[in-house]
Amino acid sequence: MKKSHKKQLFNILFVLALAAFTVWTVSDMDLAAIKDFFAVCNPWFLIGALACMVGYFFFEGISLHLIIRRFGGKPRFRDSISYAAADVYYSNITPSATGGQPASAFYMMRDGIPGGVACFGLIFNLLAFAAALLVVGAVVLLCNIPLFLSYPPLARVLILIGLLFQIVLIGVFGACLFFPQMILKIGHFFINLLCKMHIFKNKEKWTGKIDGMVDKYRSSLDYFKQHKLLIFPVLLFDILQRISLIGISCFVCASITDLSLWEIFAIQTFVVLGFNAVPLPGGSGAFEYMYLEAYAHVFTDDMTKTTMLITRVISYYLSMVVCAAITLIHHLLPPAHTVEPTNATEAELPETESCQ
Repeated sequence: MKKSHKKQLFNILFVLALAAFTVWTVSDMDLAAIKDFFAVCNPWFLIGALACMVGYFFFEGISLHLIIRRFGGKPRFRDSISYAAADVYYSNITPSATGGQPASAFYMMRDGIPGGVACFGLIFNLLAFAAALLVVGAVVLLCNIPLFLSYPPLARVLILIGLLFQIVLIGVFGACLFFPQMILKIGHFFINLLCKMHIFKNKEKWTGKIDGMVDKYRSSLDYFKQHKLLIFPVLLFDILQRISLIGISCFVCASITDLSLWEIFAIQTFVVLGFNAVPLPGGSGAFEYMYLEAYAHVFTDDMTKTTMLITRVISYYLSMVVCAAITLIHHLLPPAHTVEPTNATEAELPETESCQ
């Protein structure tokens, strides 16, 4: 078995273990609560939750489609959706979502999209993705400070870390673009320090990784400057993507309660911020903790666990299955080779060969 296949098998088994953890979390729940939920819920709201699940990768596909076409690529729209599905699927099975971008880049380049276009598109989209959560999270926090203060200390800390992580992520992007030498010096300092402490063993490996990361972002600086206005439509669709993810729980909970969608949206945004602070596939463990704490004052214990389980199944496991199916179909079909650069030649694009 190839090393990459073994790694993917390990990731899938790890996700299954996390699924077992989720089931264990709700194992003391009265199973009659699930039956009661489906007996009284509004099925149209559940259809809305499924639509939000599709919207999560659909809006990312639109963002990637806009970016790639701006740089001369001519992907079919369905291919752009497949690139987004690959990102979602591999992000769901790898820690800190590290596998999503390389998978998307692989399929883009397999379809004839130049490596520079693929990498820049994914970098640009990742920047907007982080900014989208920061915008949504900051607005919700500022409008719901009493709700935030009602949570226990650990939950508040995770929410703030989730917001801080997006700020740091955007800051690192900017520093790599505008101050690459500073990032290299800082990165090399910490790598040397960790190697001396025997935490890192292969100095060349980690130095190569940070050099490659900085070079990848630095090579995209000119294209950021030339297409600064592109951030606005991309940010809009990434905000819609974030809203779609949050909307899954909104519709699930709204199907059995009279709470306003805005109140549920605020609660679920805090849940999303909290589990984004934990670098595990899908934030498993942190999601369950945040959800149970956030909804404790809204539902009974059994109903909280019921809505959590249904939300988790739709937003994570069903989403992963659907995106895996889309990715597999795209993988089995022959490459599109529909790219015809118009606004920029491949020679003019960044020389980065991959997004890893």
